[in-house]
Amino acid sequence: MNMFHIRLHASTECNFHQSYLYSALYDLRKAGRIDLRWQWGSVETWAIILEVTRGRRLRVAFDFHDKSFIFSTHALETADIVFKRSYYKPDIERLPSHQQIKILPMDPVFVCRVARIPILSLLPKISLEMAKRRNLRWTRELLGNFRTLRHLTPVSQFEHPPELPLPGRILFQTRAWEDDDVTDSVTSAREINEQRAAIIRVLRKEFPVEFVGGFIPTKTSVSRYPDLVTRESSKREAYAGLLHSCIIQIYSIGLHHSIAWKLAEYLASSGCIVAEPIRNEMRHPLVEGVNYLGFSSLEGCVEACRELLRDPDRMQKMREENWAYYCRHVRPTGQIMDCLETAFSAVG
Repeated sequence: MNMFHIRLHASTECNFHQSYLYSALYDLRKAGRIDLRWQWGSVETWAIILEVTRGRRLRVAFDFHDKSFIFSTHALETADIVFKRSYYKPDIERLPSHQQIKILPMDPVFVCRVARIPILSLLPKISLEMAKRRNLRWTRELLGNFRTLRHLTPVSQFEHPPELPLPGRILFQTRAWEDDDVTDSVTSAREINEQRAAIIRVLRKEFPVEFVGGFIPTKTSVSRYPDLVTRESSKREAYAGLLHSCIIQIYSIGLHHSIAWKLAEYLASSGCIVAEPIRNEMRHPLVEGVNYLGFSSLEGCVEACRELLRDPDRMQKMREENWAYYCRHVRPTGQIMDCLETAFSAVG
């Protein structure tokens, strides 16, 4: 099969969601599956456009915005196809029909990096751009972006295949949102926080030995929920280890109904997932009863956890299914390469 030749239109500003795409492209280039060239100057930090050539040329965009009703005008106008992280059909259907057909959903993504960021191979390009632009702000933004990416957790540290044991504990470690974080949403920050607080309280009560987690310490969580702040480390580098210490992992509704990073992280750790209803669409939907047990009440959450803890064989089967799903659809190299293949198949 012919190699993809890709020109990445990257932003110098940092957006954590970029890291998923960058990780995939770095590793695909290292494996010799793509040829990658960089060009700085993306219009938005959350919508990245690739110029992809394999026999013919396509412009493929990746829209990582949390909000399903926000679209990149630039991507819709200039790209041949747009893969959207927060894909909600009623919002898509508000667009003109010629734009609707460009948009496809993504599977879950998470914040991560490759094991070794190839900064040395990029230095000649960076130096050339710096000399051309002579813009101190541009240089600071670019170098700041690389510093941020360097401190993220490598993909491999999240991965924990089902052959490796997981202790019989229940994890729900989350954050309390500030009011300013939740704008243009039907659900307020307080509503989201109260629901998460209720889940933490009931799981601590019903599973005093097995439960691990709580709110990560922030100004809001410490002031409003001091009794629910986690006793575990909230540092990013410690979180992967926490995932690998709990077999049952609780998923709550993400900000603006987006599919939260933790869902992809749970799949990478081959955990058994107990989840609130997932509104947004995925390219490859998770199957209730196979990949997760759903709940829509506190009682339902408790019962789902008990049901899994009573049945080790079912937990092992769910772990195997989630690991297989992760390897096929969520691991960065797999998902991005699949998106590129889909783009060339979908666009005639």
